[in-house]
Amino acid sequence: MLVKRIILLFFVLFLSSSYNSQGLQSERIPQAESASAEAAAIPPLDEKRAVELYEQALSEFMEFWYGDMGCEDPNIPDDLPDDLIKSLVTEAANRFFHTKEGGALPNAKCDDRIITVNGKGGYQFFCEPLDTMDKLKAYLSEVFTDEIVDQLIAELNLVIVDNKIAMQTLGVVGGIDWEHATFKMIKREGNFYSYECTVPITGSDDSELRRMVLFKDPKTGWKVASDPGQLK
Repeated sequence: MLVKRIILLFFVLFLSSSYNSQGLQSERIPQAESASAEAAAIPPLDEKRAVELYEQALSEFMEFWYGDMGCEDPNIPDDLPDDLIKSLVTEAANRFFHTKEGGALPNAKCDDRIITVNGKGGYQFFCEPLDTMDKLKAYLSEVFTDEIVDQLIAELNLVIVDNKIAMQTLGVVGGIDWEHATFKMIKREGNFYSYECTVPITGSDDSELRRMVLFKDPKTGWKVASDPGQLK
């Protein structure tokens, strides 16, 4: 009940702000006869626009409440099934390595030329369809939070050449096996879930510990919110 009341209050404040800032008013104070013709009455707020404002306000409040405020969403469980965690983290690891390898997706169209940028050699264009910044960000944003996407891209030191992105080749190869990892929850804060992961080392009987943080975005679902370095 408290959450619903807060949501309603948030919507009223949001609607009031939008209503005033956009000049959407159903009644106007009579203007002096000398008022300009440009000050003619603006049509009242229609039902469709009111619904749009409500949905926008509700979405922004939910993101603030369960994200920034760290409040728990009663619609998601206290813990997550291993299959969900494994699927999300494995996909994040695959996209992390595909990115570090210059967008080398299966059946991707790649330009194998090695180019020199600002006097430094060893640069290579990203493969299609990840050869522009917008495409790369969209690809990563499907599994990572916006903050982690920005961090990962900044660490790559990408350059733009002929409207395409390029990077110095790294030849990164993953050395741990997320497909056979096990997970133990160690903390939950709102929609942030922290896990201790025991991940086998490929080709070895040994394993390594990693810490992964998963976040339930009210708009787009589960995302990885950990330092990408935890994936390798």
